[in-house]
Amino acid sequence: MSAAEKVIAKDELRSLLLKHGLDLSGTIGTSLTWESPIKIFRSSHVDDAEIGAYSYISPKSEIRHTTVGRYCSIGDNVDMRGSAHPKEWLSSHPFPFTNLFSASRPYRPPLTFDGYPKKTKIGHDVWVGSRAIILPGVTVGTGAVIGAGAVVVKDVPAYAIHMGIGRSRCWVIGTPIRSPAGV
Repeated sequence: MSAAEKVIAKDELRSLLLKHGLDLSGTIGTSLTWESPIKIFRSSHVDDAEIGAYSYISPKSEIRHTTVGRYCSIGDNVDMRGSAHPKEWLSSHPFPFTNLFSASRPYRPPLTFDGYPKKTKIGHDVWVGSRAIILPGVTVGTGAVIGAGAVVVKDVPAYAIHMGIGRSRCWVIGTPIRSPAGV
């Protein structure tokens, strides 16, 4: 296939996806299930995800092993990867279960590790600010707001505003759920 034929094929695929409600400028890994319409901006990667209608993924975000509800606004550089390392093993390095260096060091890893046991769940009408990180298995409730740069390590209730790292600052409709002393 020539370069010109590849461009035509890419344009035809984009047109076909648009007819099915997927405005795709980023990339898709192994699987994506969507409810029409959604938009995935350039330089974003989505893998093993379900995305509800009228939601969008802004540029440079990585969404893996995640369910996203309807009407969600995912900011740029957001990370919901769902990866994990074994914490109870002698080493947390992946060498026992995957060969990262197969090009130069062929070996067959002796162990297996299920690094994606839990999906991240994002409710409907959630706004996730730029550069936020949401760890694997976390559930963010409907209507919640995740502030820019936040690191979410625990579930966030519906209609809560979460800012900072961990649960250092989290409010539900203006009422603090938990905040550090003196704040």
